Amino acid sequence: KPQTRPAVSAPAPAASQPPSRSLSPLENAASGHDAELSRLFADVSRDPSRAHEALAKLANMAHAARKVLRETGKEAPWVARYFTQTVSVSVDQLGGHARAVTRELALLVLRELAVASPTMFATQAMELTLPRILRLSSDRDVHVAAASEETAESLVGTILSLDNADSRNHLLSILVAQLPERGESANAPAHLPRVVSLISQLCKSMGTEALMEATPRVLPGLFESFHSPVSDVRKSVVFCLVDMYCILRDWLWPHLAPLTTSQMKLVSIYISRRREAAAANTNTAATKEDTIGGKTTTQAEGKENDVPTTIVA
Repeated sequence: KPQTRPAVSAPAPAASQPPSRSLSPLENAASGHDAELSRLFADVSRDPSRAHEALAKLANMAHAARKVLRETGKEAPWVARYFTQTVSVSVDQLGGHARAVTRELALLVLRELAVASPTMFATQAMELTLPRILRLSSDRDVHVAAASEETAESLVGTILSLDNADSRNHLLSILVAQLPERGESANAPAHLPRVVSLISQLCKSMGTEALMEATPRVLPGLFESFHSPVSDVRKSVVFCLVDMYCILRDWLWPHLAPLTTSQMKLVSIYISRRREAAAANTNTAATKEDTIGGKTTTQAEGKENDVPTTIVA
């Protein structure tokens, strides 16, 4: 029987390789940053004297990451991966052992990093960094002190820009913790006026209900600070209470009962000044509008009766 030759099957086509995906500019930059940052942090770990050099590079990278977030709405990939190490190196150089110029550089890194990754900074770094930054506002080096104030303002502004109630409450807790406890006003830290000023700024950003809820947390430390022998501290407390009154109005009065008669009188004086300033601004604006419309009205024509009786912020 003749043998039949088995059919020859066509060779299976070679599996086609999927086309390689081109990396985005952000991914290309991230791969380069990974190698650079790994070497950078390893170098600082082996030789702490290289911290200044590392901070200079981190400042440039954080500034670039800030620009990426602004232009694309996305955070630079390296920020999340190296966030903790960046904060750690910066905080380590805020101490008195570091040169003044290095402390300034560390503050710059934190300032840029907060803007480059605001949510992560608010949840993971604010509690660690802000108290240390505030302490530097009374540094003996004027440049460090100025950089500290700028950084604190920037961090608070960054948190407020998130428009997140939880972040705002967390920030308030951090600041209130810097206020003196009962009986500690005489030994209050030199940066206390800065702390009270930031609390005032935060209070002004709150709505009425939120500030009402926060009032029991804020007032005890303010009352204790009011007993400080330092006039700048007492003045900052007065301004803060006036700012709170501008929002809460007469609701606040019963809560001010612990103030002494002289303290209450001082607060009342500054509230009256705020009222007078608001009235003057209102009259000036009204006069300008009348002038533009072809008519100029003066107080002699009865304008003084239009002065508002309530305080406005």
